[in-house]
Amino acid sequence: MVEARYFDGRSSRPRAVLLDWQDGALMLNDGEETLRRHPLQEVDVTEQLGDGPRLLRLPGGGVCEVDDREGLASLLQAGGYRDGLVARGQRSLLLAVLAIVALIAIAAAGYQWGVPIAADLVAARVPEELVARSGEETLELLDDHWLRPSRLPGARREALRSQFAALRPPDGEAPHWRLLFRAAPQVGANAFALPGGDIVLTDELVALARDDREIMAVLAHELGHQHYRHGLRSALQGIIVGAAVTAWLGDVSTALAGLSSAVLGARYSREFEREADTYAARMLQHNNLSSEWLATALQRLEQAHAGKVDGTPSLLSTHPHTAERIEALKVHR
Repeated sequence: MVEARYFDGRSSRPRAVLLDWQDGALMLNDGEETLRRHPLQEVDVTEQLGDGPRLLRLPGGGVCEVDDREGLASLLQAGGYRDGLVARGQRSLLLAVLAIVALIAIAAAGYQWGVPIAADLVAARVPEELVARSGEETLELLDDHWLRPSRLPGARREALRSQFAALRPPDGEAPHWRLLFRAAPQVGANAFALPGGDIVLTDELVALARDDREIMAVLAHELGHQHYRHGLRSALQGIIVGAAVTAWLGDVSTALAGLSSAVLGARYSREFEREADTYAARMLQHNNLSSEWLATALQRLEQAHAGKVDGTPSLLSTHPHTAERIEALKVHR
């Protein structure tokens, strides 16, 4: 027999009872008389939760609380009752470890493949108005904190615009673009693409280059980012990861609070850099220029930024893995 507290469903006062298994039924008696008798299949046996009592919900109302877990387990086993797979799994260390490993594997696979796929699907459906607005807001943030008006003469800026506009894109019509010039004493020599079509070229990069064809190669690379919508896709990947985390923690709204901020903090993946490099190399070849101009520009940028601790947003940082990228460009020479 197993001791239990019985609540009849009409009163909040518990009644001490004994549970027993007789003639194919669960018996409740108070030591003097049998109070209830039910076939075990009619009784709802709850799972064991921590150190709390286990509950037996009786048909028609009434609940028994049992503190003696081992005694109750033996009693239920005698009646042919067996916990469900989930309940048994919760008590299995091996299954718990396997579940944790599986969860980590699923999360890693989702981050590696699921997030980029989801970002690509969303990016293809984002209205152009929203994309353009996020680019404008991002440029405003940059102008407020890191960028200054260009000091290049107007004639020099127009000459660079004309040179770039004269280049034919490798895949038919070029994506919409607008070349902007800024001085960037904190950022240094760089160029970057913003969602919506803006490509920002810093005075420092113009000064660093020894040939305008190096500048054209860098701009072609940034046009590749525009062509593949890398900025938007990188930002969306960050938003998706943030939304997943905050949804798990209970507040999705914070992850969706600003696309422009996500764009500002986005970092291109190796795949995105390779795609933009390939696009630039093909564009240079399409205009009878060597991809060596891009390799040379990358080397100059790496040397210009060597040893600097870059506190600016990652969108403005020098692109990583320069040696690998230069090596990959050799196939396009």
